[in-house]
Amino acid sequence: YGGIITAMASMDDKILFFKNTLIYYVGGTGPDKLGNGSFSIPTLISTDVGCAYPNSVVLTKQGVMFQSNKGIYMIDRQLQVTYLGLPVQEFTTTSGVYITSATTNPDDNLVYFALSDGNVLVYNTLYNQWFTQEYPVTIKGITWSKDGFIYAGATSLYKIVKGRYSDDVYDIQSRITSAWIPLTSLEGF
Repeated sequence: YGGIITAMASMDDKILFFKNTLIYYVGGTGPDKLGNGSFSIPTLISTDVGCAYPNSVVLTKQGVMFQSNKGIYMIDRQLQVTYLGLPVQEFTTTSGVYITSATTNPDDNLVYFALSDGNVLVYNTLYNQWFTQEYPVTIKGITWSKDGFIYAGATSLYKIVKGRYSDDVYDIQSRITSAWIPLTSLEGF
């Protein structure tokens, strides 16, 4: 029913099974090494949305995010399916554009989505806000490692490390605007 399984994800004590237009889950501890125990029977969560792009599935603190043919959705920890992609719908529902990879940064509340057209969408789970990020190369994929954020261009890998503002090829320029600096304070210094 609903076709083949397109993606799977683990969240808490559940395993989510995505089809193109359906989502199921099973719970339980599963069988032990002697074959005792089992999972629950598959339970249907959603009948109108599923995961069309398996590389879009990413676990966040709030739940599992994924891209369907209708845009980006989230299944929260109470198994409620919510559409989050309206602000970035122009990026994700364009013909031929899809998420090639998705990752979270464990140090902050950001979820990164690399798109097939080279754009990167970022979702802030704390403020429920979307924004885009630009990089000096067209992004093919992204991931997070213990050493920092890694993204792949067409022919090279790049790593972003906090506090470092250049890489091997490109200078990363920053612009800082400060409050008014009274010169009398500088004389006393």
